[in-house]
Amino acid sequence: MTGVAEETYGAGTELRLLVFSIDGSRFAADADQVDSLQLCDPESVPGHAVPFHEVVGFTGRAVTYRCPEICTIRSEAGICRLVIESPEDIIAVPWESLRPLPALIEPFAVQRGIWAGIAESNRIILVIDLCRLASTGNLWKMQGDI
Repeated sequence: MTGVAEETYGAGTELRLLVFSIDGSRFAADADQVDSLQLCDPESVPGHAVPFHEVVGFTGRAVTYRCPEICTIRSEAGICRLVIESPEDIIAVPWESLRPLPALIEPFAVQRGIWAGIAESNRIILVIDLCRLASTGNLWKMQGDI
């Protein structure tokens, strides 16, 4: 049985990933899904931009963005803008570095757009599909709605 990552990207592929942290957890998103990044004043986040932590389930606790940026994603479905912490890096990751999620949690994680992990020394970077996240969170807006 193959996981979402293998079905989506296939073996032998190298991905360019945008790496950022939210409240001590590290995430990586396909850099090709990101249309633009724009610095944002933490005191006046636009109402049309959704905080990333709320969409992936960090609800119930306060999350502070020290240097927030608005990450814009465009697709045929529309536009989505997420507030993320300023990216740390863009890395190229070979397929072999991606680890499928355990079968027990994969269905729940995929609902939040998380489809794989990358092992670091003592942590895991969660790989997220921003378009899937926007779709499952019903976050797409038409161009004129923003």
